[in-house]
Amino acid sequence: MNADSPEVMPQSLGSRWIETFDPDGISIQTASGFVVFQDDRHYLVSNKHVLGGLTHDNAYTPKFGRRLPASAAVWFPSAQDPTVGVRKRIELLQPGAARWLKHPWTPCDIAAVELPQWDDVAMIDTHIGETWVFGSRPRVEPGQDVFVIGFPLNRNGGTETLGIWTRASLANEPAFNIDELPRILIDSATIDGLSGSPVFAHWKRGENIPIIGGGAIGVLEHTSAFLGIYSGRIDERSNLGYVWRPNLISEILQHRAVFDPVGDLLG
Repeated sequence: MNADSPEVMPQSLGSRWIETFDPDGISIQTASGFVVFQDDRHYLVSNKHVLGGLTHDNAYTPKFGRRLPASAAVWFPSAQDPTVGVRKRIELLQPGAARWLKHPWTPCDIAAVELPQWDDVAMIDTHIGETWVFGSRPRVEPGQDVFVIGFPLNRNGGTETLGIWTRASLANEPAFNIDELPRILIDSATIDGLSGSPVFAHWKRGENIPIIGGGAIGVLEHTSAFLGIYSGRIDERSNLGYVWRPNLISEILQHRAVFDPVGDLLG
């Protein structure tokens, strides 16, 4: 980005705009995702129902039936100017198998696919580890504002690489899981296209950040804490939505378990 470019929040540039296609090249859906760097590899991370067309427990998604994605077109930031998009095609299937990674033991709506290195693309990574502020960890609480950053209804935040910030509130005590699965709830009027979006707690310059263990710390810069990956509402009648926990992403990338259509879907 040159000196004359407007200042852009890193989180705005961190979300990726995704469109998936079936084997015949017909569009299935648009959604969101983000890039994670781990063990010297870059991965595109999104939902399993986006990259694989399956629910967290490997059922066909009701909305798309048996139309499993074969490829995805993804907008990445240009290496010259990250606010300018470069569209890349990513194969999601290979002969007799998938290319995307699943969690090896926990049923969750997260998938990842390894990315090649492109000279014309800037890989803007999302930090999925814990956030520390002067040696302390921020505390997030029910009712606190959080943000789902992605591409609702196939719209962007000004260019193909700028996500839209959708405000939400944390809807449960974050130390506790929902339905005995590693996920939390947010309350927001989220809509199609936000599946796979990163979710952040965010504090502005000058705000006091509550700290685990008590007290608060004032910060001079914008500070964000990654809370997980959004995967959709619990029910069409509700504004409550699921956010899967960050450790699941790290475990997927560490174990690199490729989805097996025979063993996982038909077995």
